[in-house]
Amino acid sequence: MRTPISRTIRQLGFLRVGPTAATNAVAEDERVMRLFRNRAELKKSYNQLCDQVQQLQDRLKQQEGVTARAQEHLQALQARLALADTAYPTVVFYQLRDLWHVAHGLLEQHMRELHQQREAIERGVFQRDFQQQRELRVAALDRGCQELQVSAQTAAALVQSLTQQIARERGWWRYLQRRLLRRQLQAASLRDLQVADALQAARNERELVAAEPEPHFPGLSLAMRRAVNVAVIAYAHVLHGRVESSGLLDAVRRAMAIEEVPPGEYGDRAACELLMAQIQRTRWSLQQRLMLKDELQQVTMGLRPLLRYASDFSSIPDAAALADETVGTRVLQDNAWEISRLLL
Repeated sequence: MRTPISRTIRQLGFLRVGPTAATNAVAEDERVMRLFRNRAELKKSYNQLCDQVQQLQDRLKQQEGVTARAQEHLQALQARLALADTAYPTVVFYQLRDLWHVAHGLLEQHMRELHQQREAIERGVFQRDFQQQRELRVAALDRGCQELQVSAQTAAALVQSLTQQIARERGWWRYLQRRLLRRQLQAASLRDLQVADALQAARNERELVAAEPEPHFPGLSLAMRRAVNVAVIAYAHVLHGRVESSGLLDAVRRAMAIEEVPPGEYGDRAACELLMAQIQRTRWSLQQRLMLKDELQQVTMGLRPLLRYASDFSSIPDAAALADETVGTRVLQDNAWEISRLLL
């Protein structure tokens, strides 16, 4: 009776109800967990996209504000240029600002040229020093390899000689002699292996040193950076002197301190035309490099006794120490032509 009943129960599937239900429950739980994880990831991605959209909207509003201000400024400029009474002062105002930018551009170009020249010099010295040091190391390793090669040949010859002697020593009465020779052969063989290993290691090291790449150039040295900065300060002083000798230095400073030309600043049309002609002459004098080398050398020689540095690692000289009333300069203290942004 037991067997037919059990078969019937199995056929009805009653015995598989428990395990199947548990498996289905686990699978359902996993599916629900995946759905929650996917939902959380989607929500996180959605929040990130919302933040990005908000940031882009804020940037767009800021850009719209900048564009609106620029448009207003352009319209005001057009209005001033449309009238004869304000057109000439406006032109003078922007020519004065352009004169400052010309001086700043010349100073920046001078710094760039000096930096490239000095870097090329020091990079060449750095490369030559590295190559010389590498050649010296390779030569020393070559000498070591030659010495080890001689030692290896001597050790191999000794092993061969002892092996031949042992072969010649036959007979029982030569036992003690053969034992002594075998001890010598063992020591010689060990010496031969050691010398061979040392020779191979020396050859490997020699190959590594010969193929060693050039290290990264660390940049200008402290002394060179100081020399470049002093040369740039001297050039800024020369530009400052040329603008000052033209009588336009104060006007250039006032023009750079404001955004719009103040009313009645430069006088009538005749006065503005005189100023524009003076600005063009000054601009021409700034761009002339005749006698510039001698003038820069004189200024640099005058500044060297005044050089003071905050520390042994500082490359920018002390501005107050350079501001000597007789032979010094105030360009660094006054940050003329924004020189502080150019110094190394």
